[in-house]
Amino acid sequence: MTVQKKPKETICVAIVTFNRLSKLRKALFSISQQDIKPDTVFIFDNGSNKETKLFLEKWMEQREGFRKYVMYSQENKGGSYGFFMCQKYAVEEGFDWVLLIDDDAYLNKNYILQLLSFKNINNLVGICGKVWQLGSFENDHRAVVGNKWKRDFKLNLTFENTNEEYKEIELFSFVGIMLRTSAIRRAGYPDKDFFIWYDDTEQSLRINKIGKLICLTTTSIFHDITPERNSINWKTYYGVRNNVLVFKKHFPIQFFFVFALSFIKFSIRFIRNRNLKEYQMRLAGLFDGLVGRTGKNKNYTPINENTSE
Repeated sequence: MTVQKKPKETICVAIVTFNRLSKLRKALFSISQQDIKPDTVFIFDNGSNKETKLFLEKWMEQREGFRKYVMYSQENKGGSYGFFMCQKYAVEEGFDWVLLIDDDAYLNKNYILQLLSFKNINNLVGICGKVWQLGSFENDHRAVVGNKWKRDFKLNLTFENTNEEYKEIELFSFVGIMLRTSAIRRAGYPDKDFFIWYDDTEQSLRINKIGKLICLTTTSIFHDITPERNSINWKTYYGVRNNVLVFKKHFPIQFFFVFALSFIKFSIRFIRNRNLKEYQMRLAGLFDGLVGRTGKNKNYTPINENTSE
C-alpha cells in the first residue's frame, strides 16, 4: 500500500509599495534570506516613480528560488486598495496562505519557518510574529478589543516576562500577518475604499469571528518608521474617518457615544491649540465617516503634503 504525502501548502508573500525604494530593497532582501522561501512574491506598485519601476524590472529578472509578479497602478490608490489587490491575487491564484507586509517591514530570517511550525493548530486562520517598532514590541499591530466606549479601543499585547510560545489576538495590522486564503474567502477582503489605515483592523474583526488568530513570541518583524510618522498630517483625516466607519459597522451600540465624545474632544483641542487646519481635518473625518463617505479625499493626499508615504 502506497502512503500518499499530504501536498505542501503554498505561500504567497505580498507587498504594497509606493516610492520607498531604499526600504523596499531591505524588505525584499529579508524575504530572499528566509530559511523557507515562499512560492511567490507579489508586489503591488501603487503608482511609484520611474526609479522604483526600473528597480522592479531588474528585480523580476533575478532568480531567487521563488516566482515573482508585479502589478502596476498608474496612480496611488492607497494602501487599502493595494492590500485588497494582494489578497485578491493570492485567493484567485489558489495559494493556501498569504503573508502581508509593508515595504518598510523586514522579516527575521526564520520568520516564515516559525509561522509554518504553528499552522496545524486547530481552527487557525492567521499567524504572525511580534512587531518591533520605535524601540518596543508593545504597539497596536498585535492587540485585542479593549474598551469599546473609547475611540482607541485597542488593547495592545504585552510580551515581557512570558513563557508562552504564542498569544491569541483579535486585531492585527498588515505588517507581517499570514492569513489562510480560505478564511479570506469567508470573511471578505479588506475595504479597498478606506485608502489608508484601519482597513486591517476592520478586516481582522471579521476574520476573528471565523477562527483563531495567534501572535508568536518566538519571532519578529522590524517596522522601519520614525516618530514623525505619528504626527498630525494628511493621514489624520483617514484615521478619524475610518475609525468612525469601524465603530458604525462593528460597535453600533457604542457608536453615537464615541462619535459625540470625539467631537467634544476635538473641539476642546481646537480651543486650546487654535489650529484651525487640524480641527477642520478632524471634523471632516468625523462627518465623512458618519455619512459613509469613503475613498480618497482630494483634500488629504500624499501629493498635497509632498511625502512619499
